[in-house]
Amino acid sequence: MIDFAESYPIILPEKINSYVFYDKILSKIIKALDSQQKNICLVFRNTRHITTHVLPLLLGVGLIADQNYKNKISLDIGYNLDLNRFLRGSKFLEFAQGVFDFNKEELPAVAKMANEHKITVLPIKEDLPNDFYSIPTEQKDQIIAYEKSFLKTDKIPLILRNLSSNPKQAKAYLAILVEIISNTRIHSRSGCMIFGQTGNFSLSICINDFGIGFDQSLKLQGYNVDLPINILGEMKRHNITNKDSFLELLHIFRALEYSRINKEKTKRYNLFDLKNEFNKNRATIRIHSESAQIVFSGDRCYGCNKHCESLFECYYCLMDDYKKEQEYSPVRLYDESLQGVHIEAELPI
Repeated sequence: MIDFAESYPIILPEKINSYVFYDKILSKIIKALDSQQKNICLVFRNTRHITTHVLPLLLGVGLIADQNYKNKISLDIGYNLDLNRFLRGSKFLEFAQGVFDFNKEELPAVAKMANEHKITVLPIKEDLPNDFYSIPTEQKDQIIAYEKSFLKTDKIPLILRNLSSNPKQAKAYLAILVEIISNTRIHSRSGCMIFGQTGNFSLSICINDFGIGFDQSLKLQGYNVDLPINILGEMKRHNITNKDSFLELLHIFRALEYSRINKEKTKRYNLFDLKNEFNKNRATIRIHSESAQIVFSGDRCYGCNKHCESLFECYYCLMDDYKKEQEYSPVRLYDESLQGVHIEAELPI
């Protein structure tokens, strides 16, 4: 156990989902790192439930603290058996050993989880040419095809290969996920984490990278089109004061619009398809970039055709329902930024 007298404790709440992580926890961690606090410790003693989407985010923050701040964060996990079973069975503790400071041997022994409920960590694609975006299309297609072949072996978690009892639909889902993950490895210039878990009523999926983000990635791909909106006017209309977060929100819409346009050229699945295909089945999709997040909820977006012609219409539809109480808003703007792109999906089962 961690000695509180020697540490800077951050007490985690009883229940943690990704909204709580971004809204409550991330700011405390970043504030401690920015103020160069030593012996930062995440304390799980009161925590009883953590959702699937939070584990890769915690690993990502640990990596950023260790690599960017040269400040290794400690973990005080406690003895809650259900929490320990989840953290151990998901392989979180296995990956956390090289990222956080804690003693795995002090934790209680627990029964194993199902094999398919495990985080998959894919390292950075070291063999990607530095001039990837300027090489001939045929050569680019070969690299992408090889990457997809690599992923289709045993790299996609088993649980994500059986997303639907309908074989045709399951095949489409898998093809979309393979394309999204391969795009993540190629365009983010970082590794990525994948996790899937079944619950009582839904299946949760998350794909996380801690790379260069949508804006830089779009620039590398030569896409410099801005949204045809009045930025300052929109900020004033919605009483938004955080310009950086609002611009990051627009980058998410730009990435979706680029995906829509690019789909017509390449005929390959992409982020646009992920949103559309999953929404058709009342799934909820959350796309988070740096300090902004869009929530395409299954109830709200099911059957909506506005996005088919332009994502800009989708922007106005969602922003018209923007709320300062962000937990209930389809658009969320946070004070703190988490490097990279983080995608969450919840499919009803």
